[in-house]
Amino acid sequence: QTIAAENGIQLILKAMNDHEKKAGVQHNACGALWNLAMDEENRKLIAKLDGIQQIIKAMKNHPKNVDIQNSALGTLQNLAINDQNKKIIALEDGVKFIIQAMKEHETDADIQQTACGALQNLALNDDNKAIIALEGGLKSIRQTLETHRASTEVQRLGDGALYNLSKNMPQLVISLDQVEGQEEKKAQVAIELHHWVKKDDNHFIFIEQKWLHRL
Repeated sequence: QTIAAENGIQLILKAMNDHEKKAGVQHNACGALWNLAMDEENRKLIAKLDGIQQIIKAMKNHPKNVDIQNSALGTLQNLAINDQNKKIIALEDGVKFIIQAMKEHETDADIQQTACGALQNLALNDDNKAIIALEGGLKSIRQTLETHRASTEVQRLGDGALYNLSKNMPQLVISLDQVEGQEEKKAQVAIELHHWVKKDDNHFIFIEQKWLHRL
């Protein structure tokens, strides 16, 4: 709270913005935000200051840097405890970069752990279940559970992610998983998504249109 009160979060995000290509700055900044995001008020403030976008940008700019990816994933995991942040992370392509990190660093248990933790929290939002499935998240989670059988935390968080994905909309997730990698069929599934969710969910309609544009 003291760091936030002294404009510490603003200064961290400014450093990230001013030194986008400096790996050390991005790693340390994400690490600081990871810790700060353990507090609910800080989660809200980080999001308000466009910190989610800055974290995802760091992941995009440094895809092969294990330290940055792990710290950024841990921060997204904590930020995604907040319901509004779940929506922002998804709208900013956070799911895409989480799953890319899982694929890029398949053998790194720490990255798989924080990625599964982030997906577990994000999957508590019904819209995000569809995005995770369309991005190939189910396959990545299953792969990491197989690869990291010896890691208790990967198993716990991976199982938790699958559990949350299956809640409320199991048919949707199964349907999307079956067409994974088949772009021509994904488009049709995207068109039909509104049959699986509340008709008055404007947020999901926006995501549906985004996927139709992408596909």
